[in-house]
Amino acid sequence: MINSSTVSIMMVGMMACLVAILSNSFPFYTEALGLIAISLVVMALLHEKFLFLYAITVTIGFGAFLTGIAFWRHNSEDQQISFMFLHLLVTTFLLLYWILLYYIKSIGTKNRDLIAKVKALEKYMPHSNILTNHEFLDQAKIILKGTERRNEQAWLLQLCFLPISDYTKQSVRETLEKLALHSIRVEYDIVTSSPSSVMVLLQNTNRQGVEIVKKRMIERANTIFNKTKQPFLFKEQLIDNVQQAAESLEEKTDE
Repeated sequence: MINSSTVSIMMVGMMACLVAILSNSFPFYTEALGLIAISLVVMALLHEKFLFLYAITVTIGFGAFLTGIAFWRHNSEDQQISFMFLHLLVTTFLLLYWILLYYIKSIGTKNRDLIAKVKALEKYMPHSNILTNHEFLDQAKIILKGTERRNEQAWLLQLCFLPISDYTKQSVRETLEKLALHSIRVEYDIVTSSPSSVMVLLQNTNRQGVEIVKKRMIERANTIFNKTKQPFLFKEQLIDNVQQAAESLEEKTDE
């Protein structure tokens, strides 16, 4: 792992290469600076696995260009030495820049991977006791295997949001998440939410059991929303595999 002092040394080395090119006014130094400027942009946009290939390609290409010029013009030994120093400075700059960018891009990739892993390991949504989508699907997979083995039914009940403003939807979602949690069997059923609905997986039940849960939710909703028009509608389905639940999470039912 490269530490901060090493990064500083590499940046100083890059600056020293630029200063040396400018202060010595080598032949074709403007072309060299232009190549460096282009490389700064291109390498910043490239994936880290292509950085070294680009740096080597540019270095070899620039060296071939200077060599060709030296032979074509029959430059003196001093001029050829100047070409060699210029090429060395450009090569050093590009290699230092490659190492620096590779380090920075690798850190960014690792951070993204760590964030994704942390999210995958989270079981509950922030500020709520309902399961994250990932944890919901993991538990649903276990539940569905059990219901299949015991020859039982499992139902997916969705509380789909009606078209409302984004600001209101957030408040409604939080309210319906609490409503769902208080309307299920804590040891048997699980709850999660998506941008368009709150989802409940009911295990070891039937159509009549689903209707009982819906009735319970409607009674609670009437109390919460003061018997005004409920900002959601029900959607239920009998499921036997976790893919059905995953597809429902991806649906945009309010659009």
